Amino acid sequence: MGKLDLDISDEEDLNINESYANNYNQWREKEELQKLKDRYGNPSENETSSETEDDCATQLTPQVDEEWMRLYATAKFSTAELYNKDLKFFEKQKSEGNEHKPTKKREKPLLFKDYERRRILKGEEPQDAYMTEIVPGSYESLRDYWQSEKISENDKFLRDYLLNRKYLVDEDDNDTEYKLNSSDSDSAEEDKQDEFEKNYNFRFEEPDGCQIKSYPRKITDSVRPVDHRRSEARLKAKERKETRENKKREELKRLRSLQRKEEAAKVSKLRSLSGNQNFDTSHVFGDFDPEEHDQQEIFGDNFYNIPFKEKKPKFSSSEDEALENLQSKRALRREAVKTRMMVPEDIIPPPPNRFSYRNVSECDFGLSLEEILNADYKELNQWVSLKKMVQYRTDEEEYNDKKMYEKRRKKHKLKRHIFKSLKGIEQNQEVDDAVGNGQHDSTIDASLVKNESNNAEKNMKTKRKISNNGGLNDDRLFAYGFDPKKFRHIQNAKKRKKSYHGREVDTN
Repeated sequence: MGKLDLDISDEEDLNINESYANNYNQWREKEELQKLKDRYGNPSENETSSETEDDCATQLTPQVDEEWMRLYATAKFSTAELYNKDLKFFEKQKSEGNEHKPTKKREKPLLFKDYERRRILKGEEPQDAYMTEIVPGSYESLRDYWQSEKISENDKFLRDYLLNRKYLVDEDDNDTEYKLNSSDSDSAEEDKQDEFEKNYNFRFEEPDGCQIKSYPRKITDSVRPVDHRRSEARLKAKERKETRENKKREELKRLRSLQRKEEAAKVSKLRSLSGNQNFDTSHVFGDFDPEEHDQQEIFGDNFYNIPFKEKKPKFSSSEDEALENLQSKRALRREAVKTRMMVPEDIIPPPPNRFSYRNVSECDFGLSLEEILNADYKELNQWVSLKKMVQYRTDEEEYNDKKMYEKRRKKHKLKRHIFKSLKGIEQNQEVDDAVGNGQHDSTIDASLVKNESNNAEKNMKTKRKISNNGGLNDDRLFAYGFDPKKFRHIQNAKKRKKSYHGREVDTN
C-alpha cells in the first residue's frame, strides 16, 4: 500500500457523479415519505369525499315515499311483477336528482302536530287524499290494503312513520338537547372537582367529627345469635327465690295458727282444772319478768281503785290537731299490722349455708405457742410457707405433714439456724426462770459469763481456722481459684512435716 502524498495542491477541482446524486436524493425522499406514512397514515384515504351525508333527510321527498310505498306493495302482493324488466322504480327521483340544487335555507320539516293542525283547518282527510294522489287508479288494490284496518301493527307503524315523516328531527331540538346535555355534564364535572378538592383539603380530619355517635344497646336486626342464657338463669333464680319465700311464708302462717290452737287448748284445760273461768293467761305464756311483777305488786288494783276527783276534759277545736291525731292513728295501725306480720327470731329457721365446713386435725407444725408468737414472719414462712399452711389437703396428707413436723421439732440445731430472733428471748427466759426459782445474782452473773466465754471461744475457733488457711478465708481462696479443703490439707501436711523434723532434732 503506497504512502499518501501530502503535497497535493488544494486548487484541483472535485468531480461529482450526477446520476448517483439524483438516485440518492430520490431514495431519501421515498424513505422520508414512507416514515411519514407510517407515522400519520395515508392522507388520500382520510380525505372526505365530495358526497355529503343526508343527516336531516332533506332528500326524502314525497316522490321518494310514493315510489317506496309502490315498491313495498308490489313486493307484498304481486311478486310476479317484480320479474318484469320494464317495471322500474325511483325513476323520477333519478331524473330530478340531477336537476336538484342544494338550497341555502332548509325548510322546516313537517311534524305530526303540524300535520294534524292542517287537517283540522282544512276539514278533510289529508291521509286519504294523499293516498289517492300518490297511488294511481291502477293500484286500487294497494290503496285498499293501506287503508284497511286489518293490516298488522308493524304495517300500521310503517305507514304512519312514512306518511307523517317522523324520521325528521329539528336542528333546534338537537341544539337544545346538546346544550342541556353539555350543561349537565359540565355541572357534573364541576361537582366532581369540588368533591375532590374537599376530600383533599380535609383528608386529615376524621369523618363525622362534629357528630356524637351513638349506638343502640340492643340491635334487633342483627344476624348474630343472641345469648339469653344469663338472663334466663337470673329469671330462674328469681323464681326459685320467690317460691322459697312464699313457701316459707305459708309455713310460718301454719305454725302461728297451730301455736294459737295449742295455747287455746292449754288455757281451756287450765280453766277446767282450776275451775276459774277468769284465769289470767299472762302468767302461763311468756318469760317471767321480776321487775314487772314487782310493779304490779306496788301499782296493782288497790292503787288504781283509789277514788280521785274527775275533771272535765278539754277538747281542742283546731282541725290541725284532729288531722295529726288521725295520722297518728293510721301510723299506729300500720305498726300494728307490721308487728302482726313480724315473725319471732326463734321461729325463723337459719339461712342455708352454701359452704360446707369439715373437721381437720390439729397441727402446730412442730412449734410451741411461744415460738409462734415471738418469731418473725419471715422466719415462720421459712419454716412452713403460708401457701402450704392454708391449702386444701386430704386427711392422709395432713397426717403425713404432722408426722414430718413432729420429727423436725426435735432438730434444735435447725431451729436455732432458722429462728435467729429467738436466741436473745431464750437467754432472757433462762435468766427470768433463775430469778423466779430464787437463785442468787452471782449464779446469774456466772451464767452470763459462761455464755460470753462460749461466744469468745467460738470467735477464737474462727480466727484459728482463718490462720490455718494462711490468713485467708474460704471466699478469698475461691476468688484466687483454690479449693479451700485441698489448700487446708496441704497446709496441715506441711505443719506435720515441720513438727516431725523438730522432734528429730530434739532427739539428736
